[in-house]
Amino acid sequence: LLQTSTLEIFNRHLCNVVAGKQRADQLISDLMGRSLFIFSLDEERHWFRYHHLFSDVLQRILEPRVKTLGPSASVVIGLAANHAFFATLPMGATPQPAEALLAEHHCCTSIPAAELSADLLPIKINTTTVAAIGAAKRKELQTLTDVPRKLGFRMVRVEPGPWALLRTCGRNPANRITLRLLVDGRQLLAVLVSGMQPLLWRPLELPEEMPADLISSVVRTFESYASQHLGIGALDSIMLEGESPDS
Repeated sequence: LLQTSTLEIFNRHLCNVVAGKQRADQLISDLMGRSLFIFSLDEERHWFRYHHLFSDVLQRILEPRVKTLGPSASVVIGLAANHAFFATLPMGATPQPAEALLAEHHCCTSIPAAELSADLLPIKINTTTVAAIGAAKRKELQTLTDVPRKLGFRMVRVEPGPWALLRTCGRNPANRITLRLLVDGRQLLAVLVSGMQPLLWRPLELPEEMPADLISSVVRTFESYASQHLGIGALDSIMLEGESPDS
Protein backbone atom coordinates (compact mmCIF):
# COMPACT_ATOMS: atom_id res chain seq x y z
CA LEU A 1 0.00 0.00 0.00
CA LEU A 2 2.81 2.41 0.85
CA GLN A 3 4.54 1.87 -2.47
CA THR A 4 1.37 2.46 -4.51
CA SER A 5 0.01 5.36 -2.44
CA THR A 6 1.44 8.07 -4.72
CA LEU A 7 -0.34 6.74 -7.82
CA GLU A 8 -3.24 9.05 -8.69
CA ILE A 9 -4.80 6.25 -10.73
CA PHE A 10 -3.57 2.69 -11.14
CA ASN A 11 -4.28 -0.72 -12.61
CA ARG A 12 -3.00 -4.16 -11.64
CA HIS A 13 0.06 -3.89 -13.87
CA LEU A 14 1.16 -0.56 -12.33
CA CYS A 15 0.69 -1.93 -8.82
CA ASN A 16 2.91 -4.90 -9.59
CA VAL A 17 5.62 -2.72 -11.17
CA VAL A 18 5.71 -0.13 -8.39
CA ALA A 19 5.59 -2.67 -5.56
CA GLY A 20 7.95 -5.13 -7.26
CA LYS A 21 5.61 -8.00 -6.38
CA GLN A 22 2.91 -9.88 -8.27
CA ARG A 23 0.21 -9.27 -5.64
CA ALA A 24 -1.99 -6.62 -7.25
CA ASP A 25 -4.94 -8.95 -7.87
CA GLN A 26 -5.06 -9.95 -4.21
CA LEU A 27 -4.62 -6.38 -2.95
CA ILE A 28 -7.29 -4.85 -5.18
CA SER A 29 -9.73 -7.71 -4.62
CA ASP A 30 -9.34 -7.44 -0.84
CA LEU A 31 -9.89 -3.68 -0.80
CA MET A 32 -12.83 -3.80 -3.21
CA GLY A 33 -14.39 -6.72 -1.30
CA ARG A 34 -14.30 -4.74 1.94
CA SER A 35 -15.26 -1.43 0.24
CA LEU A 36 -12.11 0.11 1.74
CA PHE A 37 -10.59 3.33 0.39
CA ILE A 38 -10.64 2.36 -3.30
CA PHE A 39 -12.83 3.35 -6.25
CA SER A 40 -13.20 1.73 -9.66
CA LEU A 41 -12.94 4.22 -12.55
CA ASP A 42 -14.46 2.08 -15.31
CA GLU A 43 -17.10 -0.61 -15.73
CA GLU A 44 -14.50 -3.26 -16.58
CA ARG A 45 -12.65 -2.51 -13.31
CA HIS A 46 -9.30 -2.03 -15.03
CA TRP A 47 -8.44 1.36 -13.47
CA PHE A 48 -8.77 2.43 -9.82
CA ARG A 49 -7.91 5.25 -7.43
CA TYR A 50 -7.53 5.49 -3.68
CA HIS A 51 -9.72 7.71 -1.51
CA HIS A 52 -7.78 10.98 -1.16
CA LEU A 53 -7.66 10.77 2.65
CA PHE A 54 -6.22 7.26 2.52
CA SER A 55 -3.65 8.31 -0.07
CA ASP A 56 -2.63 11.33 2.04
CA VAL A 57 -2.04 9.18 5.12
CA LEU A 58 0.05 6.65 3.22
CA GLN A 59 2.19 9.35 1.63
CA ARG A 60 2.88 10.97 5.02
CA ILE A 61 4.22 7.64 6.22
CA LEU A 62 6.29 7.14 3.07
CA GLU A 63 7.84 10.61 2.66
CA PRO A 64 10.26 10.47 5.65
CA ARG A 65 11.78 7.29 4.24
CA VAL A 66 12.23 8.84 0.82
CA LYS A 67 13.77 12.04 2.18
CA THR A 68 16.72 10.11 3.61
CA LEU A 69 17.88 9.44 0.04
CA GLY A 70 17.80 13.09 -1.02
CA PRO A 71 16.36 14.64 -4.22
CA SER A 72 19.60 14.14 -6.18
CA ALA A 73 19.37 10.34 -5.92
CA SER A 74 18.65 8.57 -9.18
CA VAL A 75 15.42 6.59 -9.33
CA VAL A 76 15.29 3.66 -11.74
CA ILE A 77 11.89 2.04 -12.27
CA GLY A 78 12.16 -1.50 -13.54
CA LEU A 79 9.62 -2.95 -15.96
CA ALA A 80 9.15 -6.70 -16.14
CA ALA A 81 10.20 -8.22 -19.47
CA ASN A 82 6.61 -8.98 -20.46
CA HIS A 83 5.43 -5.43 -19.70
CA ALA A 84 7.71 -3.64 -22.15
CA PHE A 85 8.38 -4.22 -25.86
CA PHE A 86 12.02 -4.43 -26.87
CA ALA A 87 13.69 -5.35 -30.15
CA THR A 88 16.62 -4.41 -32.35
CA LEU A 89 15.78 -3.41 -35.92
CA PRO A 90 17.66 -2.25 -39.05
CA MET A 91 17.91 1.54 -39.25
CA GLY A 92 18.11 2.10 -42.99
CA ALA A 93 19.95 4.90 -44.78
CA THR A 94 17.62 7.68 -43.55
CA PRO A 95 17.33 8.24 -39.78
CA GLN A 96 13.82 7.52 -38.48
CA PRO A 97 12.18 7.92 -35.08
CA ALA A 98 11.50 4.81 -33.02
CA GLU A 99 7.75 4.91 -33.70
CA ALA A 100 8.30 4.97 -37.48
CA LEU A 101 10.68 1.99 -37.35
CA LEU A 102 8.21 -0.01 -35.28
CA ALA A 103 5.41 0.73 -37.75
CA GLU A 104 7.60 -0.11 -40.76
CA HIS A 105 8.47 -3.52 -39.33
CA HIS A 106 4.95 -4.18 -37.98
CA CYS A 107 6.25 -4.41 -34.41
CA CYS A 108 4.51 -3.61 -31.12
CA THR A 109 1.12 -3.55 -32.85
CA SER A 110 -0.71 -4.37 -29.60
CA ILE A 111 -0.27 -0.74 -28.47
CA PRO A 112 -2.25 1.83 -30.53
CA ALA A 113 -0.06 4.52 -32.10
CA ALA A 114 -1.78 7.27 -30.08
CA GLU A 115 -0.85 5.50 -26.82
CA LEU A 116 2.70 4.48 -27.76
CA SER A 117 5.87 5.85 -26.16
CA ALA A 118 9.12 4.60 -27.68
CA ASP A 119 12.80 5.44 -27.78
CA LEU A 120 15.82 4.05 -29.61
CA LEU A 121 19.53 3.63 -29.05
CA PRO A 122 21.80 3.27 -32.12
CA ILE A 123 24.30 0.43 -31.65
CA LYS A 124 26.85 -1.26 -33.89
CA ILE A 125 26.95 -4.97 -34.68
CA ASN A 126 30.20 -5.62 -36.52
CA THR A 127 30.10 -2.72 -39.02
CA THR A 128 26.31 -2.29 -39.21
CA THR A 129 24.40 0.28 -37.17
CA VAL A 130 21.02 -0.90 -35.88
CA ALA A 131 18.41 0.54 -33.54
CA ALA A 132 17.67 -0.96 -30.11
CA ILE A 133 14.08 0.13 -29.43
CA GLY A 134 12.07 0.03 -26.21
CA ALA A 135 8.36 0.83 -26.08
CA ALA A 136 5.42 0.82 -23.67
CA LYS A 137 2.10 2.59 -23.12
CA ARG A 138 2.62 6.34 -22.64
CA LYS A 139 -0.04 6.62 -19.94
CA GLU A 140 1.52 3.89 -17.82
CA LEU A 141 5.04 5.31 -18.17
CA GLN A 142 3.81 8.79 -17.23
CA THR A 143 2.01 7.45 -14.18
CA LEU A 144 5.09 5.53 -13.06
CA THR A 145 7.50 8.46 -13.44
CA ASP A 146 5.08 10.86 -11.72
CA VAL A 147 5.39 8.87 -8.48
CA PRO A 148 9.06 9.69 -7.64
CA ARG A 149 8.80 13.18 -9.18
CA LYS A 150 5.93 14.04 -6.84
CA LEU A 151 8.19 13.05 -3.95
CA GLY A 152 10.91 15.43 -5.14
CA PHE A 153 13.34 13.22 -7.05
CA ARG A 154 14.89 14.93 -10.07
CA MET A 155 16.52 11.98 -11.88
CA VAL A 156 13.96 9.37 -12.96
CA ARG A 157 14.16 6.78 -15.71
CA VAL A 158 12.33 3.60 -16.65
CA GLU A 159 14.39 0.53 -17.46
CA PRO A 160 13.19 -2.89 -18.65
CA GLY A 161 14.12 -5.53 -16.09
CA PRO A 162 16.37 -7.64 -18.38
CA TRP A 163 18.88 -4.77 -18.61
CA ALA A 164 19.43 -4.90 -14.86
CA LEU A 165 19.39 -8.70 -14.85
CA LEU A 166 22.13 -8.90 -17.47
CA ARG A 167 24.36 -6.63 -15.38
CA THR A 168 24.26 -9.22 -12.57
CA CYS A 169 25.14 -12.13 -14.88
CA GLY A 170 28.57 -13.19 -16.07
CA ARG A 171 30.05 -10.98 -18.75
CA ASN A 172 29.90 -11.82 -22.43
CA PRO A 173 32.97 -10.81 -24.53
CA ALA A 174 32.53 -7.64 -26.59
CA ASN A 175 30.87 -8.14 -29.99
CA ARG A 176 30.23 -11.83 -29.27
CA ILE A 177 26.69 -12.79 -30.35
CA THR A 178 25.24 -15.03 -27.64
CA LEU A 179 21.80 -16.39 -26.83
CA ARG A 180 21.49 -16.43 -23.03
CA LEU A 181 18.75 -18.64 -21.59
CA LEU A 182 18.15 -17.48 -18.01
CA VAL A 183 16.07 -19.97 -16.01
CA ASP A 184 14.45 -19.40 -12.63
CA GLY A 185 12.08 -22.21 -11.72
CA ARG A 186 9.37 -22.27 -14.38
CA GLN A 187 10.37 -18.86 -15.77
CA LEU A 188 12.67 -18.62 -18.78
CA LEU A 189 14.05 -15.36 -20.15
CA ALA A 190 15.71 -15.81 -23.53
CA VAL A 191 18.01 -12.87 -24.38
CA LEU A 192 20.03 -12.37 -27.56
CA VAL A 193 23.06 -10.19 -26.78
CA SER A 194 26.01 -8.64 -28.55
CA GLY A 195 28.62 -8.40 -25.80
CA MET A 196 26.47 -7.10 -22.90
CA GLN A 197 24.05 -5.23 -25.18
CA PRO A 198 20.64 -6.92 -25.43
CA LEU A 199 19.25 -7.21 -28.96
CA LEU A 200 16.02 -9.11 -28.31
CA TRP A 201 14.36 -10.92 -25.41
CA ARG A 202 11.34 -13.09 -24.86
CA PRO A 203 9.95 -14.26 -21.49
CA LEU A 204 8.49 -17.78 -21.41
CA GLU A 205 6.57 -19.85 -18.86
CA LEU A 206 8.02 -23.36 -18.83
CA PRO A 207 5.42 -26.17 -18.75
CA GLU A 208 5.61 -28.79 -16.01
CA GLU A 209 6.25 -31.45 -18.64
CA MET A 210 8.66 -29.67 -20.93
CA PRO A 211 8.72 -30.91 -24.55
CA ALA A 212 12.14 -32.17 -25.59
CA ASP A 213 12.32 -29.75 -28.50
CA LEU A 214 11.24 -26.58 -26.61
CA ILE A 215 14.75 -25.16 -26.19
CA SER A 216 15.59 -26.09 -29.78
CA SER A 217 12.51 -24.18 -30.95
CA VAL A 218 13.54 -21.10 -28.94
CA VAL A 219 17.04 -21.24 -30.41
CA ARG A 220 15.70 -21.52 -33.98
CA THR A 221 13.42 -18.51 -33.42
CA PHE A 222 16.30 -16.32 -32.28
CA GLU A 223 18.63 -17.58 -35.01
CA SER A 224 15.99 -16.69 -37.61
CA TYR A 225 15.54 -13.21 -36.13
CA ALA A 226 19.29 -12.59 -36.02
CA SER A 227 19.69 -13.68 -39.63
CA GLN A 228 16.66 -11.94 -41.17
CA HIS A 229 16.64 -8.65 -39.25
CA LEU A 230 20.26 -8.11 -38.18
CA GLY A 231 22.26 -9.87 -40.88
CA ILE A 232 23.98 -12.16 -38.36
CA GLY A 233 25.04 -15.38 -40.06
CA ALA A 234 25.37 -17.55 -36.95
CA LEU A 235 25.34 -17.26 -33.17
CA ASP A 236 28.74 -17.47 -31.49
CA SER A 237 27.41 -19.32 -28.45
CA ILE A 238 24.34 -20.41 -26.49
CA MET A 239 24.41 -20.24 -22.68
CA LEU A 240 21.92 -21.90 -20.31
CA GLU A 241 22.03 -20.30 -16.86
CA GLY A 242 20.06 -20.95 -13.68
CA GLU A 243 18.02 -23.92 -12.52
CA SER A 244 14.57 -25.35 -13.13
CA PRO A 245 12.73 -27.42 -10.49
CA ASP A 246 13.51 -30.58 -12.46
CA SER A 247 17.22 -29.92 -12.94
